[in-house]
Amino acid sequence: MNPTADSMTEQRQPAPTPTAGQRLLPQYPPKTAHPILRFFRHIGPAGPVALVATCLPAVGAMVLAGFAKPLSHWLAGHGIPGLLVFVVGYALTGGFALVPTYANSILGGWTYKVAVGFPAVFIGLAGAAFISFTLAHRIIGHRVADVIHEHPKWQVVRDALVGGSTMRVIGIITLLRLSPLLPFETINVPLASCEVRVLPFLVGTMLGVAPRTAAVVFMASRAHNLELAAPGHRWLAVLAIVVSLLAIVVVTIVSKHALDRATRGSEPTA
Repeated sequence: MNPTADSMTEQRQPAPTPTAGQRLLPQYPPKTAHPILRFFRHIGPAGPVALVATCLPAVGAMVLAGFAKPLSHWLAGHGIPGLLVFVVGYALTGGFALVPTYANSILGGWTYKVAVGFPAVFIGLAGAAFISFTLAHRIIGHRVADVIHEHPKWQVVRDALVGGSTMRVIGIITLLRLSPLLPFETINVPLASCEVRVLPFLVGTMLGVAPRTAAVVFMASRAHNLELAAPGHRWLAVLAIVVSLLAIVVVTIVSKHALDRATRGSEPTA
C-alpha cells in the first residue's frame, strides 16, 4: 500500500461529531488589558513615583510644622553652620520629596529674611531639583521613553516640547514651572521620564520658580507668625490660574503644530 495515499485518506476524514453527552465549549478571544492599564504596566514605576512625589510632601509639611519654630531658632543661632545645614536640608528633603519646597522656602524666609534667605532658598531649591531629577531618572530608566517611542504621535509631541534646541526646551520648562498649580515635586517625574537633558531642566526650573520663590520668601520674612501653609493671597490665586492657562495654551499650540507638520510630511505625494 502507498503510505502517502493512506496519510491523505486520514487527512480527509471528517472530524468526529460530539456525542449526546459531550458539549463543545464556546471559543472566546483572549482578553486584552485596558489601554490605560497596559500603559501603566509598560511605564513601570513611573506612576507610583509620581504618586509618592505628589502625596508624601504634604505629610512632611505637617511633621515639619510641629518643630518649625525651634528649628528656626536653632538655625539662626548657629550662624554659617546653621545656614549650611538649612541649604543641605532643603536640598535633601525637597529632592526626596519629604517636605514641599514652599514649606522650606517659608522657613528660610522667616529665619534669614530676604537678603540671606532668598539666596539660601534658591541654592537649596537647585539642589532639590537636581536630586529629584536624578533619582526619578535612575528609578524609571528608559521605560517611559520606550513607550513614547512606540507611538509616533507621542514621539512627535515629546520632541516638539522637550526634544528641540536648548533654548526651546528651557522656554517650555520655564513656562511649566511658572505655574504654582503644578507641584514642584510632581513635575520633576515626567520631565525626567521624558529624558530631558539635565542642563535645560535645571536652567528652566530655576528661571520658572524664581518669581514665586521670591514672593514666598518675601511674605514669610514679613509675617508675624511662622506658618508653613501655602500662601493664600487672592492675587496669587488669580496669577496662578492665569499662568496655568497660559502654559496649557502654549503647550497645546506647540503640540498641535508639531502634529500637523508631521501629518503633512507623512502624506504621500502625487
